[in-house]
Amino acid sequence: KPPGTAGSAAAAGGKKLSKKEAEAAAAAEAAAAADKEPDRPTRWILAPKTAQQVDLCFASKDLGAFHQTLSFEAVGYAGVIPPVSVTGHAVCALPQISSEPRNVFHRKVKSKNPIAVRRQWVSARACFEWGPLLVGVEEAQ
Repeated sequence: KPPGTAGSAAAAGGKKLSKKEAEAAAAAEAAAAADKEPDRPTRWILAPKTAQQVDLCFASKDLGAFHQTLSFEAVGYAGVIPPVSVTGHAVCALPQISSEPRNVFHRKVKSKNPIAVRRQWVSARACFEWGPLLVGVEEAQ
């Protein structure tokens, strides 16, 4: 049996694996193979006047900006047709809450009497005014 399959003695150092263990081992091998970069250039054969769409997917466990260049060239035309380079840029960041008052508060005023302002962002004082606090007065229903 091929390595990594159920019942394969080579998959677990001489012991037999259950079906779940073999599937987990095969998934881990596939993930490790997917993470490796190709150790040699790969070749695609395209018919004349055809196009090939290339989808690039990005995933990272680290935060930051990433840049990678992919180079393509026509085999047999070295020096005649220059290689084509495509540069990919990606950013991996955590979600952030906007701290810009223009984006956070819908009701904004530049400056007003603190008594006259109610539930508005006052940009002159850089604060949110709730309005006058009424102590001992019940809210009208």
